[in-house]
Amino acid sequence: MKVDYYVNPSDISGMSSYKLSQLDKNAEAKYVKQLAAGCELETQRRNRLLQEAQGWFSDDMEKIQQAKDMPMHDCRKLDSLGMRPF
Repeated sequence: MKVDYYVNPSDISGMSSYKLSQLDKNAEAKYVKQLAAGCELETQRRNRLLQEAQGWFSDDMEKIQQAKDMPMHDCRKLDSLGMRPF
């Protein structure tokens, strides 16, 4: 996935290529997990706005548009990685 992350060079000196590969996989897994949690929060915020926009007699079209225009950075990043389950 080409996820950038920082490690102290002295911490990885002497690590085998297998261990370095495992380190990469671990970093990627944590990154995807962080993005998934962020995407879930973004989705919840959007859904909350949409629910607040729905009234008994009419809908608040401004709030609905605001919800639709909400930036969904983490969800978009997951999509670009092909990792978004829904």
